[in-house]
Amino acid sequence: MWSKNNQIKIQPGQRFQNKSLKYLYPSIQLTNKSIYAYILNRFTILATGVGDLEFNEKSILDNTFYILVDVFGPYHKNKYASKEHYTNKFTAGLAMIKQKKGFVTDYTYDKNYHMIVVELPYEDMKLNFLQGKYSQLYPNVEDINLLFPKIIKEGKIESRNQDNLVLHKDNKGRPGFRNLLKAEFGYPEDIAVDIELDLPPIFKEEVFNNHLLI
Repeated sequence: MWSKNNQIKIQPGQRFQNKSLKYLYPSIQLTNKSIYAYILNRFTILATGVGDLEFNEKSILDNTFYILVDVFGPYHKNKYASKEHYTNKFTAGLAMIKQKKGFVTDYTYDKNYHMIVVELPYEDMKLNFLQGKYSQLYPNVEDINLLFPKIIKEGKIESRNQDNLVLHKDNKGRPGFRNLLKAEFGYPEDIAVDIELDLPPIFKEEVFNNHLLI
């Protein structure tokens, strides 16, 4: 649910769902395909965000992206599958991406949680994101269709990808957004013609340690 009281929730075995994960995380493929592949295949992602105010109070002003991973790997039924195996896997993967263009830095976040910081592919991407200007995130149409395919398939059922429609600001995405507004707020009216087709991001859901903002 869309709530101003939401925070980034960090729990082992669960990936926090927010708009930076939905709209920005795939863009790492444009920054460096190797970094994206290593993070996707070797690391257990817990959360993503556009800054960490404890690490850098100005982090929301640059073009960096924050990815929090669990060094111990997958967590099922209140235990880790294999701490040693995944710790070694993480260490090897981290050493590799540190050599790649687009890597910025990394640091221990808390105990077995580790933060990886990479560059976003476009300079104004974070600002547009925080302002909810989703249709301005990707200046190249080809990038949208590459990262967010027009058609998604669940089993044998194919449907238009709402994320693709949102980023294109395609009128075909209006019914989906109207349904979202109705579900969240009971909003019965039609929506304005020139409007982004998703709710704006909530700062607390997108920035680590946001409580430090004065």
